Amino acid sequence: MSLQLTSLIITLLVTGFTIPLLLSRIKMMSLNYHKLNLGHYEKIKELCGKDARDNLCELRVALAYFTNKKLTPVEIEWFIYIPGAFFYLKKFGRCLKYLDIDTNENKFIWSAKFQSRTSRFFEQLKIFMVYLVTGTFGVSIILAYETLYKVSGIVPTIFSLVIAVILCGAAFLSLWALNIIGDSKQLLKVEMSY
Repeated sequence: MSLQLTSLIITLLVTGFTIPLLLSRIKMMSLNYHKLNLGHYEKIKELCGKDARDNLCELRVALAYFTNKKLTPVEIEWFIYIPGAFFYLKKFGRCLKYLDIDTNENKFIWSAKFQSRTSRFFEQLKIFMVYLVTGTFGVSIILAYETLYKVSGIVPTIFSLVIAVILCGAAFLSLWALNIIGDSKQLLKVEMSY
């Protein structure tokens, strides 16, 4: 058997065993997350009381699971007392770079840097270009490994494959960043009221 056929068979076997386990794990994590989310909400609401300033340090520690932003007392109260807002806290935590909260209008808004369409467009373009360049170079190196091995030997080939994996990782992170912008757009459409 050739090396390509052997690696293909091994890849298919590993993929065949891994995907069902991954899907099962994701489903279990989702169920645990929703149970944990309700328990956290009840404890945070009790801790907040009528004024978030009373237990601000404890509230920030409790909310650190959901967001890295140090929420102001007004924002903490907004997430707790506006119906449905707590559900979006974790997604808001991922979109911190792009979003702020308008507590008067009870909605998410673009942050000052990204309020204009052109600034959002250029941010998306920048991320897409990083994705395109890193992904193209990473995949090109991986596809050319056989030729590279024949021309330069094992050590440069391994070094090149390591670089290719890093480039593909950077492409994946860029794709994830584009997804965060998409999540931000979805949060802007959410309407909350008393």
